[in-house]
Amino acid sequence: DNFFTQDDDRLFAIDANDPFVTNTQNFGGSLALTENSGDETFVIAVGSSTYSDTLYRQGRVQLYQFAPGKCLWEPFAAPITGQRTEDRLGSNVALSCNAERMAISGDIDYESNNFRQGWVEVYERNGKGWKTMGSTILDTQSLNQPHTSTDFGYRVHLNCQGNLLTVFSFTGLHVYAFDEAERTWKSSNFFEDVNRFTYAVARAADVVALQEGNEVVVYERAAMNERWSRRGVNNIASPVVNGIIDSVAINNDGTRVALSVSGLEYVFTLSPDTDNTWNQLGVEVQTLSTSGIVMSGDGRTVFGADDGGIYASRPFTIRSTEDELENDAPNEQIAWLPTGGRLDLSNGAPPTDVEVSDSGSIVVLANFQTAVVEAFFFPDDMTILQRDGFDCLPNL
Repeated sequence: DNFFTQDDDRLFAIDANDPFVTNTQNFGGSLALTENSGDETFVIAVGSSTYSDTLYRQGRVQLYQFAPGKCLWEPFAAPITGQRTEDRLGSNVALSCNAERMAISGDIDYESNNFRQGWVEVYERNGKGWKTMGSTILDTQSLNQPHTSTDFGYRVHLNCQGNLLTVFSFTGLHVYAFDEAERTWKSSNFFEDVNRFTYAVARAADVVALQEGNEVVVYERAAMNERWSRRGVNNIASPVVNGIIDSVAINNDGTRVALSVSGLEYVFTLSPDTDNTWNQLGVEVQTLSTSGIVMSGDGRTVFGADDGGIYASRPFTIRSTEDELENDAPNEQIAWLPTGGRLDLSNGAPPTDVEVSDSGSIVVLANFQTAVVEAFFFPDDMTILQRDGFDCLPNL
């Protein structure tokens, strides 16, 4: 039984004549998804880093909003397009929780030196358009080392408020805080030697989880100007002896961390402040995931990806039951079971990116090689998407 149902409207089908969605434009090369519980809408940003219009490979980011009453994806705000040749805007993208701020990375071959100079720009909504927040953030490592590419901006993350930015490069993880008074981005921290697959950033708290050897270490920052320190009295050790940590995910408030180790998924939770330790939550789930996992913002849905599709794991209890059990029951009583469902793109292409909403009710898959971006909905949470006589689900 596949508990996920595909939405009728695939993003690339909004305007089939738009050259933005052709497979030469890298459409779907990056995704960012946010869920606004206030008006029950979802917004997704789709990057197309090799989009070319007036300039060669200038890049572009387009946003879409899912309107519950209409049951379709519609363009949201104005697209952002690169302003230079080979700007490759949209290499990666991140959204704040209300979709009012957005971070976009790109790279450019400065002065034909044949190395890629990474950069990140942060934007905020300005009516129906966008304006920049502070100055462009450049890769100082490449600036100081000519003819060196560090892939600055390979991944970018914004916290929920849109005032903390993390940028991955092959030299490490760069953290920047936005000074609202001075309207500038200031360096907050730098974590060296971070693996691009084995770190995660919490959205609603200043928390990051990083693989260090055969463990995952969680760091936090209590206030804007305070130093980063370890969260929890213990590190999260790999449950598999000599097992390789393939990927790491974290929930919004940084209290749950998921690990993929040799095809098994483990979830750890930070216990109440009485002992402040990380403990395994439930038993492991076998998803055959070897290339990445994603956790919903509430920490109750974990997705594992392999080369052929996306597998989902979910607590066997309903959401309200977990709420009743969570504070009183031992961790092992919160079990995880595979849904049995597998998410595949309709054209059979393997997903190259996946995003999951905070509630775990929507999953978006993309394959940039075929310019396909598709959304799937979880029926348990479909009440918020069924309005005014509209039903977003076909017959199950």
